[in-house]
Amino acid sequence: KGSRNSKKSVNNFRRAVLKLIGKVMGTDDPNLKCNVLVIRKYLTDHSGSTRKEIVKAIKALGLSHLFRIPKSELTITYIPKGTCFFFRGMDDVQSITSITCEEGYITDVIFEEAFQITNYDDVDKVLWSIRALPDPYYPQFMFMFNSWNEEHWLNEKFFKPCPENVDFTLEDYDQWKLAK
Repeated sequence: KGSRNSKKSVNNFRRAVLKLIGKVMGTDDPNLKCNVLVIRKYLTDHSGSTRKEIVKAIKALGLSHLFRIPKSELTITYIPKGTCFFFRGMDDVQSITSITCEEGYITDVIFEEAFQITNYDDVDKVLWSIRALPDPYYPQFMFMFNSWNEEHWLNEKFFKPCPENVDFTLEDYDQWKLAK
């Protein structure tokens, strides 16, 4: 979690790009083909935010020539491996639970502006729909959000009390810079 303009989205999407191309520790296995699912409350929210942030991250890392970035599709493809960023909205949960990758697996699910998603049952459907990865890998789920309401499901599920299997970081992202 972080405040507005804390750079959490910028840095996390740069990390997601690096993971998709196999440049994050643990993803350099040539047999593991990472795909990233990016979710917002509404599908229409992606075009003005998350999709643009990922495209900016790809350009900032000097990788544009390695990606197919169609203007109006719900995917961005890393050409060398055929892996993708998929964009979906919680307004059609069934479309999320039936995603099939042409190459590899969905290894990461990013819930952007997670505090806008008010129904945890729908989130749970998405979490359980992600197919198992081959050992020793496991899917990673990231919930990015600004300050929340004490009564929100995010607080109940992740902070009060913090379950043993949940790892979270509260950082000052202005101090954490991603090297090219």
